[in-house]
Amino acid sequence: MGVVGFVENQPDGTVNIVAEGEGEILEEFVEKAQPEDDPLIRITQVDVEYEKATGEFELFGIKHRSSEERLPIGLIPLQNR
Repeated sequence: MGVVGFVENQPDGTVNIVAEGEGEILEEFVEKAQPEDDPLIRITQVDVEYEKATGEFELFGIKHRSSEERLPIGLIPLQNR
């Protein structure tokens, strides 16, 4: 698609996307990142900020949080109630 950068889930449930690309391509990317017909995705707010491209990205990928930050969330279903 011609977009580079990353997507990262935040601890508060929000999603941070950093994307670089040409104007029209980037606008199309923003539209496609907000699917309206997917029952598994609930989007309540989208904030878009435009800044000068840094050129630091070569691909688009998922930025994973460290296993230490993810561990407590993974243990919640295992706790006795």
